[in-house]
Formats: sequence, structure tokens, C-alpha cells
Amino acid sequence: MKKLLAFIVFLVLGIVLFSGAVSAVGWREVWGAIEGVWGGKGVLLLVLTLLMLFFGALRWREILRYQGYKVPFSSLLKQYFGGFSLSFFFPMVFFGNELFRSYFLREFHEVPLPRAIVSVVIERFLDATSYLLFLGVGVAFLLISRNVFASSTFLWILLAVGLLIATLVFFYFKSHKKESIVRMFFPRLKGSNGFLEMEREVFYFFRLQSKAFWEGIFLSFAKVSCALLRTIVLAGLLGKVIGLLPAVTITGFSFLSLLIPIPGQLGVHEVLQALVFQSIGLEGHTGVAFAFLVRAAELVVALGGLILFVYLGISLAKRLMLNKAVNIFEKFL
Repeated sequence: MKKLLAFIVFLVLGIVLFSGAVSAVGWREVWGAIEGVWGGKGVLLLVLTLLMLFFGALRWREILRYQGYKVPFSSLLKQYFGGFSLSFFFPMVFFGNELFRSYFLREFHEVPLPRAIVSVVIERFLDATSYLLFLGVGVAFLLISRNVFASSTFLWILLAVGLLIATLVFFYFKSHKKESIVRMFFPRLKGSNGFLEMEREVFYFFRLQSKAFWEGIFLSFAKVSCALLRTIVLAGLLGKVIGLLPAVTITGFSFLSLLIPIPGQLGVHEVLQALVFQSIGLEGHTGVAFAFLVRAAELVVALGGLILFVYLGISLAKRLMLNKAVNIFEKFL
């Protein structure tokens, strides 16, 4: 019930933000920019979105291989698309995507749950590394060029980005020093604790001398490069030719919108892109149209992923219930 209420609250918030962004720049101007991209031109956006998820699933496979598990790529791809749909439609269900994939690995591919969780945690830190690099470069570009939002909004964004980057740097520092972060919050945990063992495995992956780490970084940047290319292509379809740094900035703020748990980043993405586009000398309505079309491409992919999620989720639920029934039965023997 709480999750349903959270979904409704965040969806309403997204609708309010979306309406406010469109009203501020003018719906007629936004629709005029969108009209020219429908149809065949939009297929390229869909292909690039699919490629982003493909590289994400490929990276996950390599992480699992590093852990010693050979899971069929077709299965991982289905799980990745299914998990993406869960994050897209229900981002307020924190770690829902990660837990769904972790339990599926355990039940259908005999990967112990702690190691499955480690694989998705590693993946999230790799995503954070590439996303925050883009976002940091984007913010630095706006500061250096002095093309910043003339409001307190940018200061809050700057603070948020600074805290995120500091957190990631702190993680890498602790990882390099092999100093537990978990113990900082739970000092009474013993050395044999499962959480500490999982943390050690995560730290071990992020060693600078680890080949698997650099492969993960490479595939992460292959993934965000698809997002960058999608930005450049979409800007071109909207009639705007942009340079590399403005494209990195726009892409980075697309990643920033993922932090707000609103379904499909509705509204928050439009607001951010309207501000960014205005800051780099473009029209705010083009930024709103950009965010709208990115969501449209991701929505198509997420709807397909939702079918996979339902199918895989039913299979997973059946397996979990069967295992629970077996465990109960064994207790009576």
C-alpha cells in the first residue's frame, strides 16, 4: 500500500513539473519541435537506446564471468530489459531492479545470492563512475563558460553533484585503502559477516590493477557513448547542431534526472533540460522537446521490458513459492 501511495505521489509530482515546464516555454513551440521527429527518424533513437541496454547487459555478463559464473547472455539480456522496465515505471521501489535480477540469478542460474548482489552492486558503481564523469564535465563546462542558470536552482544542482562526486571519490579511496565503509556505520560487525565479505569482493573488483575493472569501465563508457550519440542525433533532428561539450552536458543532466524517483523522470527531465538548453544558448522549448522524445524512446523499450519482467517475475515467484513449500515440507520429515 505504501509503495502504491508513493507511486501516485511521485507521479502527480511529475505531472505538475511537466505541466509547469511546458507552460513556461509554450506547448505550441514544444509540439512544433517534436512533430518533425516522429516516424522513421525516431527509430534511430530507439536503436541507440537498445544499444545502451545491450552494453549494460554485456558488462554484467563480464562481471559474472570474473566471479566465475557463465550465465547465458540471452537470459541476462532478458533480465536486464525486465529490470530496466521496473526502474523506469517504479523508480520509487529502491533496489527493486537489483533484487529482481539477483534473485533470478540465484533461482535459475545457481549463483549464490550474496555473489549475485555483488555483481549488480559492482554494475551500479560502474554506472555511477561514467554518469558522474559526464555530469562533472557538464557542470564544469557551464561554470567555465559562465553559462549557468540565473537562479538558486543551479546552486542546489551544483551542491548535489558535488556531494555525489565526493561520495564516489570516497568509495574509490576506501576501496584502494581496503578500509571498510560498512564498519563505519556498523562498527560491531564481525569479520565473518556476510555484508563485510560482499564489501571485500566489491573492493577487490575495483583494484586499479584488475583487468576486469578496466573492462567494466570500457563497457560503461560504451554504454554512455550511446547516450551521448543519441543526444547529438536528437539535437540534430530538432534542428540544432551542438558541439561535444554541450552534448556531454545535456547527457550528464539526463543522468541526473535518474536520481529523482519519478516514473519515467516525468517533468524533472523536462525542467533540467529546459534549464540546460537555455544555459548553452538554445531555446527552452527545445530542451523540453528533447526530454519528451528521449522518454518516448525509453518508454517503447520499457514497455517491451515490462512484458519480459512479468514473464520472468511469474517464473521467479513460482520458483520461490515452490522452494518455500519444499522447505516447510522438509521440516516435518
